[in-house]
Amino acid sequence: MPHNKRKQSTKPEVISRIKSKFITSISLTFLALSLTSCAFGGGPQISSEEVIEFRQVLSVSSAESEIEAYGQKFRDIDCKNPPSNFEPPIDLIGCSSDEQQIYLLGVSELDGNSIKQAKPSRDEFSWYVTIDFDDIGTKKFAEFTRRVTTLPTPNNQIAITSGNLVITAPAINEEISAGSAIITGSFTAQEARELSKAIKNRSAIPLFLRWRE
Repeated sequence: MPHNKRKQSTKPEVISRIKSKFITSISLTFLALSLTSCAFGGGPQISSEEVIEFRQVLSVSSAESEIEAYGQKFRDIDCKNPPSNFEPPIDLIGCSSDEQQIYLLGVSELDGNSIKQAKPSRDEFSWYVTIDFDDIGTKKFAEFTRRVTTLPTPNNQIAITSGNLVITAPAINEEISAGSAIITGSFTAQEARELSKAIKNRSAIPLFLRWRE
């Protein structure tokens, strides 16, 4: 089993185009993607509990603090049973896997059904997961990143979620139109394989990213 005591980073990460082969922090880095790819082959779309989703961060706070957005305030949130008494534009209350960070999130802008493939890779520093969007996902993500890139922190962050679990929430510093992404997070080889398999098969995110006791 993977080790469950990895320390959760609390610093927002930045999304940018790859300018070198090195990946030095938790980030999403978008690569070139051929737009001749097709969407997933006719299979049923799967619920948000079984695929990752991409949502705008409306507010973020430590678990010990009150969190607020659009006049709505919350405190003492139980991450395994979060409140649902909120109104738009808040669509979800999410938490980091160590339950130390609380997020108020907008609607799902796109999800894992728009990911064509996912595979584990590594550079000289660490393992990571490469994901390629299909045509529709490429267009949606370009529009999404264009909209949030000029907003102040944390509204320029995009949370990657599974249910109300926030896997990571990097900041966006430019429109991303290329169509592929690298998700890094100091993964072990096994963790990168498990995460890429879950994304590719549209199945539950692996346990090492789930709630940590």
